[in-house]
Amino acid sequence: MEVDICNLLQFNLHITTPLHFAKIYLRASYVSGGVAGRMACSMPQDDVMAMLVEYFLELALLDYRMVSEEPSNIAAAAVYLARATLDVKDISNPEDIEKENYFSK
Repeated sequence: MEVDICNLLQFNLHITTPLHFAKIYLRASYVSGGVAGRMACSMPQDDVMAMLVEYFLELALLDYRMVSEEPSNIAAAAVYLARATLDVKDISNPEDIEKENYFSK
């Protein structure tokens, strides 16, 4: 009955998954690591780091202990692990971050 009411009112309800947070964290990670365009894969919009993050998120799905963790924490851990695996260092100069023009994308 509740589902019918939500459908009648055209509510679009969904569950936020770690992948939603991972996309946000990846975008910030590209800016702080200066990776944009440097590690591109041959596929059009995918890159090595994004694929590695998705792989780590899929591994987290298999572990029942991750059910109690917040999706944002799982995504942050996956991005951190991907950065550590690919040895991506942070940009130390704040002006370089402004050059990437993060907020206008």
